[in-house]
Amino acid sequence: LHPVGEALTSDNGVIKRTIKEGDSDKPILDNYHVQYSRCSFKSDGLKIDQSPWSIRLDRGQDIPGIEIALKTMHQNSEATLQLTPPYHYGPSGCYPHLSGTDILHVHIKVTEVAAAKLINMPQDLQGRIQFSQAVRLEGNSLFEQEKYGQAACSYNRAISALRD
Repeated sequence: LHPVGEALTSDNGVIKRTIKEGDSDKPILDNYHVQYSRCSFKSDGLKIDQSPWSIRLDRGQDIPGIEIALKTMHQNSEATLQLTPPYHYGPSGCYPHLSGTDILHVHIKVTEVAAAKLINMPQDLQGRIQFSQAVRLEGNSLFEQEKYGQAACSYNRAISALRD
């Protein structure tokens, strides 16, 4: 649970130990859709969570340290991360298992990387509302298929469409 590896931040808040390099021809870039699995632990070995994720990078859809690490990875790569509180859940932690001073250890495996589809966002409020409703329905469909990570991405896109 104690990776010795590459510091990805100047304060050593995110340390990555590469387990598998992955496909160098499929890097992860800003705004890419990334699917991955992760398993998070405390230093004492207590499992915090284990789940598949699907996010659009640089949208704040996962904890900051994981997004930082993903930018250094490729499709089919695998790594272990060590994250200090500013790079996981912050000073309040993740009740009841992780305090605001605990180190979080994360095993992450990237399964798919794809460039995001560029969608022309309507500029008028009514158009953005209609777009948001359509994306929300897409999220509902994904949720019913138990694709929770992808559904969350759709819901986030729906909310983002309504921001000024």
